Amino acid sequence: MHRMDVTAVRNRLFQNSLLLGVSRLLSTCTSLISVPIIVAKLGLAGYGGWEALMAVAAISMGFQTVIGGTLVWKMSAAYGNDNRAEIERLARIGIGVTLILFLLICPTVWVMRFHLVALSNVPAPYGAVALWVLPWLVTQMALGGAGEAFGAMLISHQRAGVMTLIQSGAVIANNAFVIFGLIHGWQLWSLLLGNTVGVASTIAGLYIAVTKICGSKISVTPLLPNWVEAKPLLRYAGFLALGWISIVLRDQTDKLVLANVGNSLWTAWFGMASRLANLVLVVCGFFYVPLVSAVAALNARGDWAGVRRLYENVMITLPLLTGVFVVLIASAYDRLLVMWIGRSVPQVAPLLFILLAGNITAVVLTGAGSSLCLGIGRVEIQTTYIIVCVVSNIALKLVLTWFLGPIGSVLSSAASWALGSTVFIILLHRAVALPHTTLRAAATIPVMAAAVVIARMTAGALPQSTTRWHAALSISGIGLFAIAVYTVLLIATGAVPLSTFRRIGSVCRDTMLARRGVRYEF
Repeated sequence: MHRMDVTAVRNRLFQNSLLLGVSRLLSTCTSLISVPIIVAKLGLAGYGGWEALMAVAAISMGFQTVIGGTLVWKMSAAYGNDNRAEIERLARIGIGVTLILFLLICPTVWVMRFHLVALSNVPAPYGAVALWVLPWLVTQMALGGAGEAFGAMLISHQRAGVMTLIQSGAVIANNAFVIFGLIHGWQLWSLLLGNTVGVASTIAGLYIAVTKICGSKISVTPLLPNWVEAKPLLRYAGFLALGWISIVLRDQTDKLVLANVGNSLWTAWFGMASRLANLVLVVCGFFYVPLVSAVAALNARGDWAGVRRLYENVMITLPLLTGVFVVLIASAYDRLLVMWIGRSVPQVAPLLFILLAGNITAVVLTGAGSSLCLGIGRVEIQTTYIIVCVVSNIALKLVLTWFLGPIGSVLSSAASWALGSTVFIILLHRAVALPHTTLRAAATIPVMAAAVVIARMTAGALPQSTTRWHAALSISGIGLFAIAVYTVLLIATGAVPLSTFRRIGSVCRDTMLARRGVRYEF
């Protein structure tokens, strides 16, 4: 293995990010396509019940994220030290832990299925089917967690883009079979059909990719660690579990609260708003996983200067790309709904703006820093941030939901995320010597808001869209105008100098040339 150079790692980072971004955009678009079909076949209330069932399944499967994140951390360090045997051994440990958790979770879900379906407030016509669909969903997803070990191997080998491409292909297949089932009148059974195809294709695709990229067949025999090596893994996994709880409280729990405090329509409106708002998080996903792996590999080699440069590059690029998505979505959300669902849904607007506010703050302030903490193993910094998010979210939910009703739950999630992000960035710069690029990144947030206000005022003079084709044309015009205003404001206010845009262009050009002419070996 050749000595890792920061330029090579940076190039690999941006290559992985580009492939990862394209893959997630494809899978996200496919998911968006399925929503209007679900609404057409099941109605808004049926779609709300669908979202609630998926929320229960996602909550029960949170351990997959914890296992995958822990494996990425340890495998990336092993890769930086050229320890192939340790990587393969960690994969077997991941499979073993997944099987143990499967044996604990699945019987519990089957026993509690009546209570879980009642919690989801599924409309009466679909309740009987939901009693079978939900536990089978959890069973399949639990077994699919074994694929996290293979995915972590690809990420540690700096092939996060390949891993995400495979997962995106599985999501596309999942949604294609969901649509097929809905068209043929299978209702909630379509959800189970699509999930079966998605889980099977994910495991098979990741395993084949691992054997090709890593150079040999990988043993799938489960293995459990001894206590000495398990202690640091459990510590890191515990920190990740707190992060998972924080995410659950912001998204999946909100769906269940809305289903019970409000009704299935509230869950449907929230589902639409969150899918639009989470397009912003797709931008963060361009960099999040590849940056964790790249930082872990450089840190294992003791190249802290390289880590600092990577952090600075991402802290400049990430807010810029985030702003493009934010101003586009916020400026043309009503037209987006017409093009997507076929009609305007006014109740989505307040939920969307609340979610966007929380997402913007988190991505801009914590996106790069969170990856860095995971990569260097300083998860205690992120843990403090997560605890602030969790405690404040629970406290605000109890108060705001009581006084404001369903929308109070969504407000509490956004406010707690913004508060936690502010605490995180302060703690990060106190504990770790990093470039001071945070203020410049934070300055892009009011610029985004100003660009949205200007674009919305301009869009108000245009006629409302009544057809999907007219909505698409309006989105193109409004979106381009909003992005242009955002760019001009960034340069005019000095939030991002013109020289930075030129430097980003040079980096992208050099990365593409390196991709075409040089193959980097780490």
